[in-house]
Amino acid sequence: MIFHDLIPYLLDPDRLESLYEPYTLNKEAEYILVYAIEDLTLDAEIVFFDPEETDDYLTFEKDGVKYVQFFSIDHAIDLLDQLELRGKPIKQIAKRLLKYRIYDA
Repeated sequence: MIFHDLIPYLLDPDRLESLYEPYTLNKEAEYILVYAIEDLTLDAEIVFFDPEETDDYLTFEKDGVKYVQFFSIDHAIDLLDQLELRGKPIKQIAKRLLKYRIYDA
């Protein structure tokens, strides 16, 4: 999945639950982290990790692959409201979240 494809899931909590199914995530984890493979871009391939696996580092390497943290799912959902992004086009939301992560986070 690429980053901007995540946005519809963030907007719909019922749909978000189905996103986790292919991943072996700890459902008891306090939060789920979204990481980009290699670099933070709109078209970055993303993966999900439990914080226990990454120690919540902003960047880490696993099996020779570099991962860069976008944010936790919960934080991204909170940002939709804080930045008044609900109702905006998907691409615009993705761009604003990316800009927030790079410059404001």
